[in-house]
Amino acid sequence: MTDLDGDLAALARARLRHARAANSPGLARLAIRLAETQQSLTPTARPRRLLVFGAEGVSLPAAEATETQAVLVAGGEADASDTGACPSRAVLGRFATNVSVGARAAEEAAEAGVRVLALLASLTAQEVAAAEALVALLVPAAAEEVVSQAAEGGKAERSRRLAWLEERVRAADANPDRMQAIAALCPAPVAALAGAIVEARRAPLSVVIEGLSGAAAALVAREIDASSLDRLIPLLPRPQHPAQRLALRALGLEPFDLAGESADPLPALLALLDAAAARLASA
Repeated sequence: MTDLDGDLAALARARLRHARAANSPGLARLAIRLAETQQSLTPTARPRRLLVFGAEGVSLPAAEATETQAVLVAGGEADASDTGACPSRAVLGRFATNVSVGARAAEEAAEAGVRVLALLASLTAQEVAAAEALVALLVPAAAEEVVSQAAEGGKAERSRRLAWLEERVRAADANPDRMQAIAALCPAPVAALAGAIVEARRAPLSVVIEGLSGAAAALVAREIDASSLDRLIPLLPRPQHPAQRLALRALGLEPFDLAGESADPLPALLALLDAAAARLASA
């Protein structure tokens, strides 16, 4: 965070204290973060757009006063033959293409006047495993820390996943080209999310991320452009994935947890952004 960000946050806190918003600490913190991401003491929460990245057939969640759009990614399942030591041209090309897909989606949102961009991804089981490996590589973290205890298939399946993950991360870590190593592990939807995060920094847009896919994408975005994290508003889903916790901690991002207030935290957070912006505007 820059000195300007610190000054802006201090001014926002002062405004909220004057408006007695300190009685709602969660709302006050969200208002401050919204102000930081938009570099304004009068940020806006609308128009907003929800992008869901994935293959065909992606289901779109409903969110009040929010345009929702599916964004198709190129490729699909990671190639199991690509260990990360020397990814094929096809893998590298797919990664670059999907980063561009996400960047273009964010650029189009900015051109349409969108101020808040929410990003989701639809991941297959294989893509979840690849995202776990990606977090283990970039944090870095041990395999046991990033694989969910609730993995289907019991202990035997979890042991298999741990061995697979350790092999992939070890091979990727041996690659002297950092972006090649990332490309070999990165699921297509996560690459697209990363591209959207980076482009949103240039737009600029406030960006809401959620879940393992959002946290893994933020790690990738940091590798591309560290300043892209300035726009992020991370949200904790339920159940929470252990790799998400590790990634957000490594990024220095404090997530917003609305699980106790709503069974569907993302629409709840988007609605709460309206209240946060209104609180600052009236302060």
